[in-house]
Amino acid sequence: MAGLLATDLQFYSRRLTLDKGSQHGVYSGQPVLNAHGVVGQIVEVGLYSSIAMLITDSSHAVPVQVLRNGLRAVVEGRGASNRLALPYLSMSADIQVDDLLVTSGLGGVFPPNYPVAIVKSVERNPGQTFMTISAEPLALLDSGREVLLIWNTQDIESDEKNTASSKDESDLTETDRAQ
Repeated sequence: MAGLLATDLQFYSRRLTLDKGSQHGVYSGQPVLNAHGVVGQIVEVGLYSSIAMLITDSSHAVPVQVLRNGLRAVVEGRGASNRLALPYLSMSADIQVDDLLVTSGLGGVFPPNYPVAIVKSVERNPGQTFMTISAEPLALLDSGREVLLIWNTQDIESDEKNTASSKDESDLTETDRAQ
């Protein structure tokens, strides 16, 4: 868990300052969630604090899938506190209002099946190549004082192996190393 220290909610840039940093094992790219779904990811890490970019930030994107049918897509932030877009879905894509979007696990940042958003509108405009789709984040981004940081278990297992290997090596005597 990490506590909220400050918010920076400008029109296109949407960030939170958290009370955990590298001293607590926080790393850049780390997923940030709350009880309702995906909040964003860590983009800057200091010793005792870090900055999380919200999924609604205009430069943020999350690989998702439609829970109903597995259709893969990407949600992008639009700068507004409650709006996401799903660009580049063809007119024939099977997506509907009220579809639940969850993380797909693609890209290796967010584990699969965490709730992200609900589709709020689907527009099929004649003459356009792609649909215009908007979604609303499930995480309550404008409220709450704490978030959950998710650690990648592969990174933890790798660190544990490296630590164990280093410890085993340090326990050896000079004679043992020579053999």
